[in-house]
Amino acid sequence: MGGRFACEEVYLSDDADFDNKSTTGAQRFLMDKGGVIEGALIELSHEHQITVASKEARRELDRKRDLQYQRIIAEALDNHLTDIQRHHEYKS
Repeated sequence: MGGRFACEEVYLSDDADFDNKSTTGAQRFLMDKGGVIEGALIELSHEHQITVASKEARRELDRKRDLQYQRIIAEALDNHLTDIQRHHEYKS
């Protein structure tokens, strides 16, 4: 009374007369399928790393632009205050 279980792509049986070659083939198939899954996971991980690196590069670029903009504003403010001070000294 051997029970049988059928999976989509793999046939498993607990019968004593089940062929060892079939078992080896099924194991090899599952290992190959596992390799494909592992490869897909590695590829996804790599894509994720690239995405994270692109976001970090974008943040760094934004930070540099913000810093440059702040310097321009500070320089303009400094020039404006210098002009006001000169004008005040001229009036005095």
